[in-house]
Amino acid sequence: MGSRTRDAVLASLARDVDLVRVLVGEPARLATLGGADAEAAWGTLAVGFSGPTMVPARWQVGP
Repeated sequence: MGSRTRDAVLASLARDVDLVRVLVGEPARLATLGGADAEAAWGTLAVGFSGPTMVPARWQVGP
């Protein structure tokens, strides 16, 4: 991921969540983790999903 702005990160997450749905089903739970600084947090965002199969999936902004 080149840009780690809010819009770029959300666009990547929106694209990749379709794969999450295929792997774990429709997410029933969602948890997020990021840095304390609101602007810098987008570059370190991690999102955890779990669906009806209870198999966890994690999405994270890569280097």
